[in-house]
Amino acid sequence: MKDLIPLKIGNEWIYKQTIYNKKTFKTKERIVTNKVIDSWEDENKMYIINIFDEEYFVRNTEKGLRRSNFEKKVFITRSLFLKHPNTIENTPFEYTEITEFYDMGDSFSMSEIATSKITLFSKYIDLKINNKTYTCCQYIISPITEVNNEMENYKTTIYIALGVGIVKHIKENENEIISSELTSKKL
Repeated sequence: MKDLIPLKIGNEWIYKQTIYNKKTFKTKERIVTNKVIDSWEDENKMYIINIFDEEYFVRNTEKGLRRSNFEKKVFITRSLFLKHPNTIENTPFEYTEITEFYDMGDSFSMSEIATSKITLFSKYIDLKINNKTYTCCQYIISPITEVNNEMENYKTTIYIALGVGIVKHIKENENEIISSELTSKKL
C-alpha cells in the first residue's frame, strides 16, 4: 500500500503558490518548499516536515496520515488527519477529526475536541498540472469548532497522489484563496 505522503529525510516538494486577495482583487505568487527535515523516534517513528510554512510531526499508518504539532507548552495531536483511501469503501466519505490537547505545563492535563469535518470526496480524480497527470484522492476539510466565540470560516481542498504526496492544496477563507500546485519533487 502506497503512503499518502512518502516520508524520508530529504524528500521535498516545490510548489507555485498563488494568493488571491478577495478584497483588493490582487494576486501574488511565490515558491513554497515542503520538506522532510528530520525524524523523531519513540514507540512510533515520526518525521518532522515543513508543510506550507508550518512544521509538523507526521507519520503514515495503515489507516492514514497522523499529524501533530506543538504550540507553546501544549502538544496537539490530530488523530487520523487523513484516512487512507484503501480503508474506505465508498466516497464521498465524511468523518470528524478529533484533536487531543496535552497541556505539558505545571499540571498535566488532556482534553479532546472535534475540530474539523473531513470528507474524502473522491478516491480517483485525474488532475493535470504542468503537463503531468496525477491520479489523486480529493479531501475537503472544514472547521466545526469555534475560536474566540466565532466559527472559523475556511475550506481546504487537498489533492494527494499516493506515493507522491500533495499535488494541489487550496485554502479559502473570507479574505483570500491560496492555491499551491506541485512544480517538482525530489523523493
